Amino acid sequence: MNKKTMTFFITVLISTLLLTGAIPAAASAAGSDTSVLFDGRCLGAPAVVDGQSIILPVRTVCEALGYDVAWSDAGGVKTVVISKDGDTVTLDFTNQTITDNGHHYAADVRSGTGLELISNRAYMDSGLFSSIFALNTSYSTENSQVTLLRRLENTVSITTEKITSEIKYLNTTIQYPQLSGLADENVMSGINTLLKNAAQNALREGQKNAGDMAQAIQDGYTGAVGMCETYYDYTVAYNQNGLISIVLTDYQYAGGAHGTTVQSAYTVDLATGKTLQLSDLMNSGSAYIKFIDAAVRKEIDRRIAAGDLSEFDFSPFTDIGSNPEFYLSNDAIVFYFQQYAYFPYAAGIQEFSVKFTDLGSLLNNQFKFLYSAPIQLDSSAVNTLSIGDIGRVVLKGNATTGYAWHYTISDNGIAALTSNDSSSAAQKGIVGAGSTYTWNFKALAAGNASITFKYYRDWEGASSAAPENTIVYQVEVK
Repeated sequence: MNKKTMTFFITVLISTLLLTGAIPAAASAAGSDTSVLFDGRCLGAPAVVDGQSIILPVRTVCEALGYDVAWSDAGGVKTVVISKDGDTVTLDFTNQTITDNGHHYAADVRSGTGLELISNRAYMDSGLFSSIFALNTSYSTENSQVTLLRRLENTVSITTEKITSEIKYLNTTIQYPQLSGLADENVMSGINTLLKNAAQNALREGQKNAGDMAQAIQDGYTGAVGMCETYYDYTVAYNQNGLISIVLTDYQYAGGAHGTTVQSAYTVDLATGKTLQLSDLMNSGSAYIKFIDAAVRKEIDRRIAAGDLSEFDFSPFTDIGSNPEFYLSNDAIVFYFQQYAYFPYAAGIQEFSVKFTDLGSLLNNQFKFLYSAPIQLDSSAVNTLSIGDIGRVVLKGNATTGYAWHYTISDNGIAALTSNDSSSAAQKGIVGAGSTYTWNFKALAAGNASITFKYYRDWEGASSAAPENTIVYQVEVK
């Protein structure tokens, strides 16, 4: 959500919402001992931990993030509207759908749990919360506590473009992302063209299917008439540290027993516009393919033993190949196989995650930020970074005074901002509370640069910043 309008089905979190007594309680109830910790304080409503799922109370979490939360039961449709600074997310509990700044999708597509009403409160699966609100979730069984952590995402905005139509032989619903806010217009244009062309290809395939259907009917075909469909959608699986990973789903039905779904993914460097292959991410001198092959094989065997998957005897999985299909999630590289690749149609598109932390040194050193924390920059020393490292600056401030931090970089080719965020431990409605501001900078090339922060009122200008309100970070990239 923050600076984006799309979402994704992986990792951890979402929310709570106190409702009125007019809403019937669900059969399950939240355990009062499963507390939720965020920004150093315990929130007022509990989480629900159900097997592998963490389900979070909507109102409590969203208000802690500074959002306004409103409940509606108009016409028997139960919805929650979450809004702040132009961002609007609508949760439809009746129809189990989510509309995130215009991007509309089914809640259970990205989460098995989806949206639930529990003990007169609205809850959402943590994976959905993670996707929409850029939060990471962890659960401690020792103290029965769920901890929410903010995730700093790239300073890029994403909007959803739509193509919808209904003609005699084809129903079309296409949603695809377009980026804005990148410093390099050529890079941004290239990424947007790539994403738009992929959506247009899906549209053309649907139109061809409809044309073939029309011809078949003219030739006397009497099967599934007028049933052609194109449904195309996207999710943003990773949006951090100057990289973005977007997953595209293309469903086509052209008549017959069932349709087909093809998944594709692009992982792009936002500084260069380059679409990354697995070989770009990995250390060429390592045995990473052998390691990944073993990890995927082990998980396939586990799913088969558990009765969750069956594999073709005539075409079992042996290796991912030299150029496998993958995307990045917030904590792993996710490899996927198309329908019928190794498993029956009913198995769908099978995905296998290999954690960044497990890959470790197998990853190219320029991508070690995938498994290591940002490096806190020190204004009293020269900060030595390697290409690809993320340097972090954390400062205190108070926007209610009119003052704000402004930064400049002496050489944008050496280091560039990837993300920034602010947080306050004050509860919603408290006026005048200070905040903590965080900036992440990525080391792009070898050389020296200085990052200068000044704290001043916009209308007074940079020259008004007092010496004690000027902080300089020296960076040497090797």
